[in-house]
Amino acid sequence: MDISKMEQSKIFIHSVINLLETYIKKPVNIINLIDKTGYSRWYVQRKFCSLAGISMKSYIRARKMTEAAKVILSTDRKIIDIALEYGYQEQQAFCRVFKCHYGVSPTMFRKMNKPREDIWISAETVLVRFRENIKLNQQVNKSTADYQQLRIVGDD
Repeated sequence: MDISKMEQSKIFIHSVINLLETYIKKPVNIINLIDKTGYSRWYVQRKFCSLAGISMKSYIRARKMTEAAKVILSTDRKIIDIALEYGYQEQQAFCRVFKCHYGVSPTMFRKMNKPREDIWISAETVLVRFRENIKLNQQVNKSTADYQQLRIVGDD
């Protein structure tokens, strides 16, 4: 990956993450979001997944759950109010996704009163993965270039 492609990828991932972050507290239709980028749906989803190491849908869900978990731990607000704030129409749907993500219900999570930072995801987490992927790509490209110099000779 040359510098210009790397820079383009960096700009792409930052712009998509910024777009996704503006919709964390809203019901999200990924197709409508992708249409705002001006790229094809297939291209955006594939490129985001390859650069970030996570699908857009998984990123949005994880970000919503991370931010909701922080609110659950830091306030006494009702679970239904938090669910509505993060774009869920029903408390049951929110609780089902939350339990799938954290392994416990939002109410139990609040009672445990322990932050689960090990599974919290942030935009920075995804950008770190992106930078690691770039470094890995550079190492692979360097290794491939080294092998291109090899000439193998043998008997028939």
